[in-house]
Amino acid sequence: GGAASTMVTMRGLSLALAGDAPARLRGEVVVSGGVSVQQPGVSIRFDRIRADVSLAGSSLALTSIRMDSPVATAGAAATLDVSSGELDVEYDARVDVGHLGQGWADAPSAAGAIEASGTLGGTLDHPTATFMVRGERLRWREVTDATLSASGRWSGGVLIVDRWNLRGYARWFLAA
Repeated sequence: GGAASTMVTMRGLSLALAGDAPARLRGEVVVSGGVSVQQPGVSIRFDRIRADVSLAGSSLALTSIRMDSPVATAGAAATLDVSSGELDVEYDARVDVGHLGQGWADAPSAAGAIEASGTLGGTLDHPTATFMVRGERLRWREVTDATLSASGRWSGGVLIVDRWNLRGYARWFLAA
């Protein structure tokens, strides 16, 4: 087997920038027709994306980033120094686990919601990340009501989970 191909489709991109000071532009970027990313068996689609944009010198800032889909909502604020590659991102997301099958052919039958937040930092060549994940009322197979919480970090290709907790109830049937 070869490498899986990825196709990105974007519809309705608009970018409006205006100078509000010497060497500084401000505006917004909107993808009104949505963005989809497809690989064999998986398709991620956001119906609309919007962000405020500012460009000053070699610094690009995207704030009030909002992405919405039937499965998830996500928000972020990001700055990138284009000359040094330094990156500073804060993000949050909410995924409706019960709707994962809309874009993932092999998604398990599950229900509940998972929320995540964290940061991306470092440089484009050496990124770092932190995350916090929380899920409630999760259901999968015999698990009827579970709560998940986890936090950790990633750097240099190594993922470290600092804390995790999974509690739940399961329904088991025994054949007589």
